[in-house]
Amino acid sequence: MKMTSRCGRTLNVTRLAPPGLPAPMGRVVLDTAPAPHDSRVPWLSLTAEEARRLAGLLLFQAAAVDPPPTGRPDAST
Repeated sequence: MKMTSRCGRTLNVTRLAPPGLPAPMGRVVLDTAPAPHDSRVPWLSLTAEEARRLAGLLLFQAAAVDPPPTGRPDAST
């Protein structure tokens, strides 16, 4: 899932969960490529709206790598 900031920075939010990898080892990946104007380290500034969108993308991918629940739900709550 990609998003592009108003500054032109493209972010790719994905997950790393190869088949056969134990569920707790799944990872959320946030990738941005260096831009021509970067001196050494890529950086990103986001508007509040962009930050919320990025948070949503990260939460979506985090849910995808979460292991499925085991057992029955706790009836005491």
